[in-house]
Amino acid sequence: MLKKLFMKRKCTEVMNKIQMYLDRELDEPTAAKIADHLEMCQDCKFEADFFAKIKYSLQTSGGAVAPDTLDRLHNFASSLTEGSEAAS
Repeated sequence: MLKKLFMKRKCTEVMNKIQMYLDRELDEPTAAKIADHLEMCQDCKFEADFFAKIKYSLQTSGGAVAPDTLDRLHNFASSLTEGSEAAS
């Protein structure tokens, strides 16, 4: 039980930093910890891969993104983070 609680807490920490991780904005030790967690946690890996695909799609769209699309994506990402925090 304690291990599961620790893992959920770690998941919340990872999801709070996942965008900075994907943008390579974290220091090396923090990025390494997140990479290790993503190797062990399928849920977080799925979300990280999902965000990476969205980022790639936005980068390759040539700027042809409707303004409200970014707001919807941000709201969706926030709901995912809030959902993992509520489960802790």
